[in-house]
Amino acid sequence: MKKKTKKRAIEKRNLNGNTINRNIKRGFLYLYSLRYYVLFSFLLFLFTGLFGYFYPYLFQEEIIKLIEQIVNQTKGLGLYELIAFIITNNAKSAFFGFILGLVFAIVPISILVVNGYIVGFVANKASNSAGILVLWRLLPHGIFEIPAIMISVALGIKLGISLLYDFYGFYNKGINKYLLCLLAIFSIIFVIVAFPMIFIITLVNPVLREKIFKNFKDSLFVFIFIVIPLLVIAGIIEGILITAIG
Repeated sequence: MKKKTKKRAIEKRNLNGNTINRNIKRGFLYLYSLRYYVLFSFLLFLFTGLFGYFYPYLFQEEIIKLIEQIVNQTKGLGLYELIAFIITNNAKSAFFGFILGLVFAIVPISILVVNGYIVGFVANKASNSAGILVLWRLLPHGIFEIPAIMISVALGIKLGISLLYDFYGFYNKGINKYLLCLLAIFSIIFVIVAFPMIFIITLVNPVLREKIFKNFKDSLFVFIFIVIPLLVIAGIIEGILITAIG
């Protein structure tokens, strides 16, 4: 009896392990399909970061207030509290960048542009006060965090683009889907009401609903098994560095 119970426990453990491994592999496979979205996110982040570095004149007061607010929130925190704060804060940004991609990818792109500009702004101020070499000290802070944010934004962009692509492709057969998708992205700037309409029609249509749910599920695997671990590692590294430097 004991042998049977032990055997079942081992089988259950192996099954769970296989499930986790399968989900991780599924996440990496979907991530590979996102490579162009990740590349786009990285290039956009790099461009806005460079713009923020060489032209740190936009929204200076707002950015400084934001930085001061973060400093005040972390003041007096111990190592573990600081790590928890960093992980939670980054996870929120990453999650919103991912989930709000359904709003035609506008939100994740906006998050990317704002964060890129702020990073460039901060890098400019740091190098002006402590020299250009200080930027090397900032590198460990972003080596895991930035890729995680890039992936999250790429997930959001893919969700938004897929929603438009599938919708216009389904209801406009025979017409160039990419052209329709591009027109829809630009038209949404002027017709915000189109988003809830398209989203509701997509959910009602069983074929489109299945497609968007599949994309969302695959994106969720990437977020849970790739993005979250990267953010946890980034939070631990940043927390230790900030505590050590003081």
